[in-house]
Amino acid sequence: MRRFFMVITMDMKKEDCDRLGYCFKILRNLELLVEQAHWNVKGENFYQLHLLFMRIYELLDGFEDRFAENMRSLFILVPNSPKFLADCKMEFPENPNQTGKKYLELIHAGNRMLAECAIECMDTCTKLGKHGIANMLQDIVEATGAIYYLVESQLGLTEIPKK
Repeated sequence: MRRFFMVITMDMKKEDCDRLGYCFKILRNLELLVEQAHWNVKGENFYQLHLLFMRIYELLDGFEDRFAENMRSLFILVPNSPKFLADCKMEFPENPNQTGKKYLELIHAGNRMLAECAIECMDTCTKLGKHGIANMLQDIVEATGAIYYLVESQLGLTEIPKK
């Protein structure tokens, strides 16, 4: 496996830095997928889904820059090339002209990947005393919880209570 990160800090293992990098990849790809869904969704609930995808994008917006800055504060390089982002197991539709259900399923899977990876990285960073990045990862975990709820309610897996 090709490594993308150069580590200068002595208190973090190479695997920990690589895991942070992988988490960053998932975040970037999830943002790209949500943006693609926002622009290209079709179907009878188009407008509702268009607004939902915009809301999800807004929940993720800003983490990318915070994440990269936190990684750089640990002296970890943050490459951002298409080749770098392609090395992620997150699924994208082959044809962007998809129904809302397909996009929701893909976002649901990517969001779960992000939550699991962020929790793992947060635990590692907390143990190492890297509280700045651990706090940022906690914010990502909270955002994934909100996204999970929004997406599941649209897929019919969770019912939103009526006020």
